[in-house]
Amino acid sequence: MAKTLQRNAVDARAAVNPETYRCFLDDLRGCFEAPESKDVREVLLLMLVMCEWPKEEPPQLRGMMGDLVKIVRDWVTSKPIRFWTFQPWLAAMLSSKSEVLASVYVSELFKTGLLQPCTTACSLSYSEREFVERVATLVLQPEGVEDVLKPALTKLDPHLQQVYFNVDSSPHR
Repeated sequence: MAKTLQRNAVDARAAVNPETYRCFLDDLRGCFEAPESKDVREVLLLMLVMCEWPKEEPPQLRGMMGDLVKIVRDWVTSKPIRFWTFQPWLAAMLSSKSEVLASVYVSELFKTGLLQPCTTACSLSYSEREFVERVATLVLQPEGVEDVLKPALTKLDPHLQQVYFNVDSSPHR
């Protein structure tokens, strides 16, 4: 489905009339932003992060990736809690596409992911485990998030580092 959407976008972009592409983007934005459009959002994200995009954009693709990322970025940055609607791996891969997205996601993650009262390391609640999983998926991204994630992790209270990530920050003797 993501590949079909990608082909449709390329076809609209390559159309003789530039208005065809603009109409396609407007329709896609409308579908993406509709409350009942979870599937459309997932397909667009999958298209952005999983489909192969050429390093050098040919003329028919010029600016398309940026246009599609903008649709997602505008939707997520207007209400950052929306990142939680995506699977952790998908949110992490999306974050690696834009420094703005990475910044918004990390900020939201550390703000809302730490709202639960801290329990022991042996009995992390579901939301605490999800926080750990989301941070771990960000750490695994090859590029685009480290500069944003590292400062957030270093600001994390040493006790929370121990509870969530089993990091012993006490000096060894």
